[in-house]
Amino acid sequence: MAAVPDPLYEELVAEFGDDAPAVAERALRSEITRHRISVAIKRGVDPAKAVADALALDPVFLADTDALTAERSEPSSLEDRLRRWG
Repeated sequence: MAAVPDPLYEELVAEFGDDAPAVAERALRSEITRHRISVAIKRGVDPAKAVADALALDPVFLADTDALTAERSEPSSLEDRLRRWG
């Protein structure tokens, strides 16, 4: 894997300080998710399903979603929740 170019690293640190590693991780995770969605849609997957499938692979997103829906009495699939929120 290629290293982060020095100018980009310096910009991250200058902008986010000690939070730079976490910000970089979130940005990379978002790009991976975006790529998964794009590939799935190009393969003919329904867009809502493509988004749900890609986000289901992101443990941080799942933890956030679980926290937001923890008080729901009846569980629903991630795809169903995305359709309601969209």
